Amino acid sequence: MAITVKVSPLTSQASVDDLINIRNAAQSAASGAAGSANTAGQHQSAAEQARTTATEQAAIAGQQKQAAEQAATTAGERATLAGQHKDASAQSAQLSGEYAANAQAREATAGQHASFAQDQASAAALKATESASHAAESLTHRNAAEDEAAKAKQSADTAAAIVTGGTATLTPEPGKIPLADSEGKIDINWLGKDTAARIMLGAVRVNDIGQPGSLGYGVGICPELPAGYTAMPGTFTLGSDEYGNYQYSDGSVMVWVPAYYARIAHADNPSYGVHGVNSIHTEPLHKFATRADAEAAGYLLPRAFIDGGEVVPGFMHDKYRCSNNGGTASSIKNGNPLSSHADHSPFNGLTGAPANNYGGAIAAAKTRGAQFFPNSRFMRASLALLHDAHAQASTSTSHNAWWDVNNVTNFVKGCNNNALGDTNDGSVSYVSDGYSNCGKTGSGTPFAKTTHNGQGCGIADLNGNMYTIELGLTCVASTKTVTGATQANPVALTITGHGLTTGEPVMITSVGGMTQLNDKIYTATVVDANTLTLDGVDGTGFTAYTSGGSLTSGTFYTAAESTRMEDFTGGNSLATDHWGATGVAAMMQPVGLKLRTDYPNNGFSLRYGDGANQVLSEAISGDDWLRTGLGLPMAGGISAGGTSRFGNDYHHQYIRNELCVLSGYSWSSGSNAGPWGVPLSNYRTSSSLYVGFAAASYPVRPSA
Repeated sequence: MAITVKVSPLTSQASVDDLINIRNAAQSAASGAAGSANTAGQHQSAAEQARTTATEQAAIAGQQKQAAEQAATTAGERATLAGQHKDASAQSAQLSGEYAANAQAREATAGQHASFAQDQASAAALKATESASHAAESLTHRNAAEDEAAKAKQSADTAAAIVTGGTATLTPEPGKIPLADSEGKIDINWLGKDTAARIMLGAVRVNDIGQPGSLGYGVGICPELPAGYTAMPGTFTLGSDEYGNYQYSDGSVMVWVPAYYARIAHADNPSYGVHGVNSIHTEPLHKFATRADAEAAGYLLPRAFIDGGEVVPGFMHDKYRCSNNGGTASSIKNGNPLSSHADHSPFNGLTGAPANNYGGAIAAAKTRGAQFFPNSRFMRASLALLHDAHAQASTSTSHNAWWDVNNVTNFVKGCNNNALGDTNDGSVSYVSDGYSNCGKTGSGTPFAKTTHNGQGCGIADLNGNMYTIELGLTCVASTKTVTGATQANPVALTITGHGLTTGEPVMITSVGGMTQLNDKIYTATVVDANTLTLDGVDGTGFTAYTSGGSLTSGTFYTAAESTRMEDFTGGNSLATDHWGATGVAAMMQPVGLKLRTDYPNNGFSLRYGDGANQVLSEAISGDDWLRTGLGLPMAGGISAGGTSRFGNDYHHQYIRNELCVLSGYSWSSGSNAGPWGVPLSNYRTSSSLYVGFAAASYPVRPSA
């Protein structure tokens, strides 16, 4: 099930906080208006109650006045009656006098009652006047509250007008504020750089490579949004074909590959029971507090995650091979892949006309920007490790479209059968780019079968279609002329002033007569300044030497940890050049390769795997670690036949001055092609219709 994550970032002149403040102010004003209206209503109610009370008191006062007047009338009547009885009796007169006095007293009392009633009526009238004044004041408050409510509504309407009137947009623009889409969600690209702190990703973790065999494994979410990049609609949706994918400003689709730790040949690996010493398991970088903790548990940090002297959180890698996008080398689906040859989408068709040779790929990559370079051999090896860990952990095609239950063709597929299809899977097909049987970039169908993780979010075309030029490994070599070879055990060669040391690997070609020596790599033992022997080679049955021959020896170099891959240039004379003694001395360090030298198994054309032998070293440092970081085998890890566990991928061993490493092979390579496949026989100034590149960068650094 897809997990969708949306956020509301703040950017530009107007922000989400501004809109929220407008809304809050409107709500507060409306709330105040409602309170004021309620208070006005209470005052009005009190005034009406006071008016009612005053009316009731006035009525009582009137009743009391009527009672007093009635008492006065009664007193007068009694006085008249007393006069009529005056003559009847003195006692009656006296009594009548008393009645008269009483009547006067009552009349006086009635007057007092009338006066009191009048006072109460006046007081009630005053209270009624005061209540009426309060009512008028409350009405004023109510009118003010209604005015405030109207202003609040106007503010809300203004906010709505802002959203609907053109100052808000769905996607980030200078001077704009975010506009929610039809689902009420705001585009992730409004987010600032501090992704980890400002978004809630639910089950998806930032910069997490995932677990082998699982959904989304092998890609991840970049810990911050680098300059020039935007997230795609599905970047944060686990299960989306765009998960972990980003788009650069030129339109290139790139994939974020988070740093991780890998453990090889360990008995605790989940796949050890089946794959033994070739088992591979990975863990996200956050699994361990420190690199030392990871190494203590048997995990190594792939060399791809060290650049410029620091451990980096990951790298961006093109999803598709580069094609010409209006003069820029871009990673765009269904493009015509660039090549280093004039006859097939050449490099020199890009802005600045980079050279149509392998060294020209560096300038070609930088047409996108200074931070970009042809992906390194380190990066290729890290993708191949992820590929194999995923192959070993998968149990169905649910999260790995190229998975094979029989573990025979359990590897990524591609364009490699010279007929726009795959040698091992007839269901895979490609769209031609118009040249021979080369496919358009990312045109494989089903697409997920052609990615490193068997999912739509992965990196395409690691198996065939076009060789890719890769940085990070080269060789400084020299060639001497052979002037003699003995039919002895071991064979002894005469080479004037050979300058070798015992144990060096050497390559022999073009020998006349003793042709059994040709096109192989040997280990040399020095006899003297002009003579050496070939270890383990019995020449007693060989054809006699007649003439000529070349012996090539050299030292392999890999990029120093302190070097930034983006700093390499494409020549052979500058201190920044990837090739030549000057650049090698400034930017690289020696590394010994484990070439196969045991005769007669020491030919050039070999494959990854040799029976049950371990292929990659589990070392956490030293040359063994470097070789694993370069995706190169340990001693005993290659053979003529190879193994299906490594896809029978080709390993063409060679010693070449100004070596330029190629990987993956091409549309016509058949089973030689694959994520591990690497020929070591090409050089900087070579040019080929079959050779292009994918770009990469390290856009996020701890030191940035």
